[in-house]
Amino acid sequence: MITEHVDRSCRRVGVAWVFVMAAFLASGIDAGAQGTSGLRISAQRKRVEKKEEARVGETVTREKWIYQITFENTGFKEMTDLVAKYRIYRLNDEHGAARGEMTLASEQGEIALGTLRSREKKTVDTKPMEIETLALKSGWTYRDGSKHKVEDRVKGFWVKVFRGEELIEDYANPSTLRKADNW
Repeated sequence: MITEHVDRSCRRVGVAWVFVMAAFLASGIDAGAQGTSGLRISAQRKRVEKKEEARVGETVTREKWIYQITFENTGFKEMTDLVAKYRIYRLNDEHGAARGEMTLASEQGEIALGTLRSREKKTVDTKPMEIETLALKSGWTYRDGSKHKVEDRVKGFWVKVFRGEELIEDYANPSTLRKADNW
């Protein structure tokens, strides 16, 4: 008798759950995770070019890096008129600077994404950013005693996605860039 009552109660809850989900889907509410826009952003850093130049006493290496950014609409409604504004960050190592003393620099760009249909993914490339490494050859030193290797580094990226003037998504990798730059 008790098991029969529990079985009927579970069926009622299951039927009620189906009605709640159907109403949710029919309402057009975006099903993104807990109050987000329903737009998922991921990125992969990629070196697209590397050139080495030998000079007297030193070697200069220039590399070009991009980010391949993937935008995915995880919601049930299409997103229109999307524009992504981004910044790519690097740490500049200056010749003559003290060891560990680097400055943060950025390059920015804009990508018109247009429309993302429900569950659609778009992958786009940023403009390339150049970094430079300068290394002294063995047995050489600078007169001023500067360090033997000056090396820029790619630090990360920050992207903001807008629909018109409305900011709908904001993503930085690493997230500490939000504190390092006031964008």
